[in-house]
Amino acid sequence: MRLSRSVLLVATAGLVAFHGRSAEVPDQLETAAIPAVKAQEAALLDIVESPGGAVAVGERGMILALDADGWQQAIAPVSSTLTAAAFSAAGVGLAVGHDGVILRQEAPGGAWEKVADGNSLFPIVIDAARSRHKAAEAELETATDATREDLEFALEDALFRLETAEQSLAYGPAWPLLDVVFTDASTAWAAGAYGMLFRSGDAGATWDLVSDRLDNFEDL
Repeated sequence: MRLSRSVLLVATAGLVAFHGRSAEVPDQLETAAIPAVKAQEAALLDIVESPGGAVAVGERGMILALDADGWQQAIAPVSSTLTAAAFSAAGVGLAVGHDGVILRQEAPGGAWEKVADGNSLFPIVIDAARSRHKAAEAELETATDATREDLEFALEDALFRLETAEQSLAYGPAWPLLDVVFTDASTAWAAGAYGMLFRSGDAGATWDLVSDRLDNFEDL
């Protein structure tokens, strides 16, 4: 198992380095989606009911809104691929996607605004990984013969998570968010790759990391 962790870390470093060589490409988090002549033919990854219609999201920041006049493109402030969307009973809309992006629409028909992305969320993930690594070091210092092997592996695992997160941020916030849901008018959850889970208590305006509180050893 420890060998596989090392192999994964090397592979991760190679992948983020590959993305890093594409620095000449415009930053998708800072580039608005391009109006598409054939927007309805875009690759769409999710469709949800919205107040008075529906909303579909997909590649290159595509957002399509359905109303009485049919499907219309809503311009997203990013061109990152969007993977999922959700609406609260009060009509607040959220969309998440690649690069850790979270978009929010205050009211139906309003503009979509970026409230978070990997640049703001990744440091939170790294801080949590550092805290976990520090705690693992402290536990190992008081280990007994019976617990030492397990605690050594826990420390190695904590270091792996920390180094992976730091390397990913160094080459750009590439970890995607894959789903988002409202559980009431104020509470929303966004889940992503590598066990990421964020919670909002203000209908998506701000987000806190909660995955570090879960018993999810393999970051599934």
